Amino acid sequence: MSVPFDRLKLARQFEAAGFEANRRATWPRRSPIATAAADLATRTDLRDLEHRLNSIILATATTLFPDHADDPRFPALLDGAISVIRGLVIEIPIWGVEVVTARWEAVKPILADAAARLLDAPS
Repeated sequence: MSVPFDRLKLARQFEAAGFEANRRATWPRRSPIATAAADLATRTDLRDLEHRLNSIILATATTLFPDHADDPRFPALLDGAISVIRGLVIEIPIWGVEVVTARWEAVKPILADAAARLLDAPS
């Protein structure tokens, strides 16, 4: 039996892990990743980097939420959350930090609630 998912803990962990939008506007104005991905060698390097980052994220999440680490849905949940965060980061040069921060603040509790519902339900 798993422990009920702690929504507040998830929100605190998002903040501690640096997922909050940077209010000082230090994000790049254009996506160097998109530009560099046109090159095959760079795509291969980026794919390797993605594998390493995903391993780090999964290991960190497993440490932060050990009661849910064995749930087969846990990696997909992490992938979805990280994809949302990356999508928001990519939009900063388009919409600006303030707009994206507001969107993150609106999405964050929904992600936490969805995670809680998913992980508290039987697998």
